[in-house]
Amino acid sequence: MADIAGRLAAVLDELPVAIALVSATGHFLGKAGGMAHLLGDVIPSHDPHEASRWSFTDARGVSIPRSDWPSPRALRGERVYGGLIGTYRDSSGERRMKVISMPTLDPTSEVATVVFIQSLDVKSRSAAGSHHDLQQRLIDELAKAVTTGWRDLPLAIDQR
Repeated sequence: MADIAGRLAAVLDELPVAIALVSATGHFLGKAGGMAHLLGDVIPSHDPHEASRWSFTDARGVSIPRSDWPSPRALRGERVYGGLIGTYRDSSGERRMKVISMPTLDPTSEVATVVFIQSLDVKSRSAAGSHHDLQQRLIDELAKAVTTGWRDLPLAIDQR
């Protein structure tokens, strides 16, 4: 099993994505992927400094409040397959990102979330069409695997 996890992590590290497991309190429990370094200790909506790097707007260009970003919605138990496309800013500039977050259960049966982030910059493939369907299936399978897998983990998990 460790070999499979290692291979999966190596593949994800080569892709313009990040996949993370988030506790019920919004803390990242684990991260993988070539963009995992963009994530801090907690989901951006729970940290004003991290939130300042992100912006999401609706179809009219109106800013979406942090409480309605993908991860807070998932922590409330909402399943929103479409996610949100937003802008991430850091010292290297701006990037368009697609963020999907789906609810799952942590070891204490509290709602937690699995987060999927994909770069939509010109070097990456668009999340439209069949890629959207792939993301939806990936998130569903990760949520199932995490819910099942947590039952087998020792209770020493960081449960902030």
